[in-house]
Amino acid sequence: MHRPALHLPLGLAACLLLVACGGGSEVSTGTAAASSTGTTDAPTGTSGGTHGGTSSAPTSTTAEATGQPGTTSLDCNGVFDCNDCGEALVEILRVEPVVLVVDKSSSMVSETWDADADPNTPAVTRWSTVHGVVSQFAADHEDIFALGLVLSPGTGATDTYDAAACQVAAVPDLQSEPLNAGALVGALPPADAGAVEVAGATPNRAALLIAYEHLAEAAPDGRGSVVLLTDGAANCSLEAIDDASRLELYDQPIAAAASTARSAGITTYVVGVAVEDVVSPIAVDGEPDATNNHERLGQLALAGGGATDDPQALYYNSSGEAELASALAAVVPRVFSCAVDLDPIPKYVDFVELDLDGAGIHPSEGPCGDEAGWFYTNVENSKIELCGALCAHFRETGAILAQYRCPHARETGTNG
Repeated sequence: MHRPALHLPLGLAACLLLVACGGGSEVSTGTAAASSTGTTDAPTGTSGGTHGGTSSAPTSTTAEATGQPGTTSLDCNGVFDCNDCGEALVEILRVEPVVLVVDKSSSMVSETWDADADPNTPAVTRWSTVHGVVSQFAADHEDIFALGLVLSPGTGATDTYDAAACQVAAVPDLQSEPLNAGALVGALPPADAGAVEVAGATPNRAALLIAYEHLAEAAPDGRGSVVLLTDGAANCSLEAIDDASRLELYDQPIAAAASTARSAGITTYVVGVAVEDVVSPIAVDGEPDATNNHERLGQLALAGGGATDDPQALYYNSSGEAELASALAAVVPRVFSCAVDLDPIPKYVDFVELDLDGAGIHPSEGPCGDEAGWFYTNVENSKIELCGALCAHFRETGAILAQYRCPHARETGTNG
C-alpha cells in the first residue's frame, strides 16, 4: 500500500492539522513532531482565522526541523484547547531512516545453500537469496522506512589478495529516501550475479562507518538504524600494515565503531546468512583466522544496541530464504515502534479518537494487548502506545488519523 510521496525530514513524524474553530472558520496548520524516540519538531504555518467567526483562505507551508519543541500557531500554548481552537483532525505520519549494509563478498556466490529446504530443488547462491529477500523487504516497507544502501565491499572490489578486495564507496550506494524500493533493487548486483559482480573481502567496518556518517547528516537529530546482512566476520582493517594483516585478521575495532554510533542514536542490527558457530582455521585464504563468526557477530549486535533477547544468539541468523525473511521482519517492530508522540497535546484526552477503517477508537485505561486500541503512556498525555490492528495499520502505512473532539461535540466513534 502506497501513499503519496511526502518530503519529510528523515526520522520525523509529522502532525498535520485541519482545525475547525468556533464560528465555523477553518485553519490549516502543519507541525513536524518528533517520532517515538526523538524530540525534534518543526515550525508551523497557519492560514489565519480568529476565535469568533471570521475566516481567511488556507495557506500551505513547508515544515523544517528546528530542534525545538513545536507548537501550533493558534496560541494553544502547546495544549490543544477546544475553547480556543475548536476540533481538529490530526494526521500523524512517520518515516524512519534505515540503511541496509549488504555483504557482497565473494563467498556470497562461491557458497550455495538449500534456500527453500527442499532437497528436490537445486541449491542456489547465497547472493541470489539475499537479493530476493532484500528486494521484497524494500517493497514491503518503503512507506515507513527511508531506505538507503551501502554495499560491502563496493562495486569496484576484486577477488585479489590486496587492498582492492576491501574497496568501499566513499558515499552510500543509495541515500536514504522514502519510497525507495525500486532504486534500492537497482543498486544491488543482479540476483544471478557471478564472481565478477559479487567479489571481494568483508570490509564491514568501513561500510558501517559510511552508513553511520550518512545517517548523522541526513536525519535532523542524527539518529536512525543500520541493518547489516553478512555471512561472516569482518576483515579489511583500516589500520592494516600489509595484505596479510588486512585479510587474515578479524577487524577488532568494528564493535567499538558500532558502540560509538549507538551512543549517537544509531542502532545496528545484525542479520546473519548461514553463519556457523565454529572457529575458522589458520590459513592464507582471505578470511579472518581463528575466528568464531557467530560469536563476533553477536558481540557486534550487542555493541550496536540491536542484540536479540537470546544470549545464545544475540543476532538474527538464517539458514535459508524463509529464515532470512523472518530475520528482517523481526527488526521492523524494533525500528518502527507503535509508541507515538501527540503534538499538540489534547486538553480533553478522553475525547480523542484514532481512526481504524472508519471507526473512531477511544483510549483504553491501560495496555490493550492484542486488541485494536491505544492508551496514554505518560502523565502529560503527550505520548501514546498503539495496540493490535491499530499498531499493525500504523506499521503498514506509516500514518494514523487522530480526531481531537470536544465535550460538547456529538461523539461518532466507538470505544476500543
